[in-house]
Amino acid sequence: MNKVALLSIKWIRLSLCLITLSFFVLSCEKDEIESVENQKTLFMYLPWSTNLTSNFYTNISDMEKAISQKGLNGERVIVFMSTTSEKAILFEITCKKGKCEQVTLKEYNNPPFPPPSNLTTNTNPSVRLLKLH
Repeated sequence: MNKVALLSIKWIRLSLCLITLSFFVLSCEKDEIESVENQKTLFMYLPWSTNLTSNFYTNISDMEKAISQKGLNGERVIVFMSTTSEKAILFEITCKKGKCEQVTLKEYNNPPFPPPSNLTTNTNPSVRLLKLH
């Protein structure tokens, strides 16, 4: 082979090595993602009710006020609320710079949860259990 051919082969190899090296260097540079480790999750289950829905909205609003004042401090607040007998929503309450936001996780149409007639009260009136039969 002549010197020109050898020089061009070396040039191509060097170029390929530099290109490959640049991909590795660029791919190692990542944006810093703020990591928040959740220590606990509060789950609010607000089933369909003909006369308590306005109270549920008040409870959520009060929770958001408390969160905006105190912050979440590594906690998550997930809310499942039946807005009608045929619709429900699952959302997370988040807080940034003292402002709360409801982030919808899922919306349900005709959700597969029991009607109030299938709920029974335990010895503790605040605990409701699902009848399995």
